[in-house]
Amino acid sequence: MTIKPTDLGSRDAIERARLQVVKASHALGHWHDGSNGTGDKPYTAYCHDTVTAIDAALRALYDARSALITESRRDEDARAAEIDELLSRSRTDRLNAAADPSPSVQAPRSDRKS
Repeated sequence: MTIKPTDLGSRDAIERARLQVVKASHALGHWHDGSNGTGDKPYTAYCHDTVTAIDAALRALYDARSALITESRRDEDARAAEIDELLSRSRTDRLNAAADPSPSVQAPRSDRKS
């Protein structure tokens, strides 16, 4: 049985972070160029926009990290439960086989002649 980890938001948070990094890069370009960009916005405002986008990207990355850790822990728990189930089934099968000496399960014979 293959268990697929559940996405608890890590993918969306990574995408939000990526978009914020793009915004930060764009604003940083305006800041370094000293250009006013569009409208009446002074180029100095782009420095603030860059910092704001970086902060938003960091928040999104922390959200992704948190979700991913939760996903990983849930996956580990599911796999541990699956392993416990398989071990339990294996033990039960061995006990049943030992208790039922059917013709298909015979004691080994000695090849030695006395």
